[in-house]
Amino acid sequence: MNLTRLLEKTRRRFSAPSSDPSDRRRSTRSRLDYAVELQDAARRPADGAVHLTDMSGVGVGFVSSKDFRVGDQLAVRVRTDGREVAAQAVIRWARPEGVMTAYGVEFDGLGGLDRLRLELASRPGALTPGEFGELILQFIAGALVAAVAIDWVTSDPGRLTTLLFSLPWLLSTATGLGLVWFASKA
Repeated sequence: MNLTRLLEKTRRRFSAPSSDPSDRRRSTRSRLDYAVELQDAARRPADGAVHLTDMSGVGVGFVSSKDFRVGDQLAVRVRTDGREVAAQAVIRWARPEGVMTAYGVEFDGLGGLDRLRLELASRPGALTPGEFGELILQFIAGALVAAVAIDWVTSDPGRLTTLLFSLPWLLSTATGLGLVWFASKA
């Protein structure tokens, strides 16, 4: 069996919801493929294969050929979208499976910005703070353009009459352009 299939099989097995009531998660986990580095308490890199199975702002799940014990302190580095998040962590659980073992790790003292970065990375398609700010600025710009247009139209009664007669044409043109744009994105 090749390594990729083994890792995928292990990921499905250990990322599946548990019926065990002691397996309470404080945050939803997402399965992702990001690079992860582990260092033990002596700051030595963990030997062997390490594969991230799931991640949240609270912790990560990974499978490894290296043996750790529950309660071991680790330094964890996760590279997400070109940025690196480094944190101290504690192993909370371990489940052996053949040559690999699945581990659940909880971050200890992770900063708010790093926690947000991990939460956003664990939700593909979520807006980043920069994208959200850009969306707000676009909304404000649109509202200002609408306010100026309304002020311009209402300042002269002749403009209002012209606008009311051209409104059906403007709406049908805008609808057609919107449909063309939507079709190009699909």
